[in-house]
Amino acid sequence: MPMKSDNLSMEELTDAADEFFSKFDFIMTRCPEGTSVKDILRVMDVVVNIGYVNRDRRTKVVGFIGPEGREEVPNEETTEED
Repeated sequence: MPMKSDNLSMEELTDAADEFFSKFDFIMTRCPEGTSVKDILRVMDVVVNIGYVNRDRRTKVVGFIGPEGREEVPNEETTEED
C-alpha cells in the first residue's frame, strides 16, 4: 500500500488530471471568451464553495440522530407555495 508521501503513479496522476480537467473545462465553457486561467481557477473555487453550501442545506439534520435517520429537508427557497 503506497504511503501518502509516495509519488503518484501514472495511473493515479491520470485519474486526478481527468477529474480536474473535466471540471476545469466545464467552468471554462461557462466563462466569457478570453477569461484567464487564473480567473477560471478562482471561479472554480467559488463554484465548489457554493456546491458545498448547497449540499449542506439539502442535508441539514435537526436534532441528534444517526446517519440512518437523516432525511433531506426541503430548502425554503425552492419549495412551492400553495
